Amino acid sequence: TMSRRGAHPGLAALASLASLLGLTTLVATQTWYARTIWLVILAVGLGVLVRRFTAGSGRGVIPVQVLGVLLCATWMFAASTTWYGLPTLATVRRFGVLFTEFATTAAESAAPMPANAGVEATLALIGVALAILVEALAVTRAAPAAAGLPLLTAFLAAAANNGSALPPFYFLVAA
Repeated sequence: TMSRRGAHPGLAALASLASLLGLTTLVATQTWYARTIWLVILAVGLGVLVRRFTAGSGRGVIPVQVLGVLLCATWMFAASTTWYGLPTLATVRRFGVLFTEFATTAAESAAPMPANAGVEATLALIGVALAILVEALAVTRAAPAAAGLPLLTAFLAAAANNGSALPPFYFLVAA
């Protein structure tokens, strides 16, 4: 099924999630992946709505997706820093702490690295950023072949950072 311009948004989301599956081998628990699924559903849903109400032009899709995801991520990972549910400067500082925690964990740990709030938040946001990029290329820009490059990058990142070869299942799912 094709939408007006490019590939189906659901296929772009599934391709993104499939390419991220290999990254689950790099973390001790997969709660970050479950959060990524919800954020991808939100981003793709917002993209569908914006395209529907802008006559398929695609204008404003990425900004709406990013704002929606950032608001939802704030509620997921930094809810205590909001003012009536809206982000504050404390929210920005909290995400800085989370990203630093991820960087420290990644630098000091071998795969699978322990899951902590920083790892979960960072990987979930990287995952949804990948999905937004893939959807922008495959659906909004109608260039599904170009969307394969970020998908391949996610798979290769998992393969390169794993201590041993990834099982063929991860390649088959991503393909």
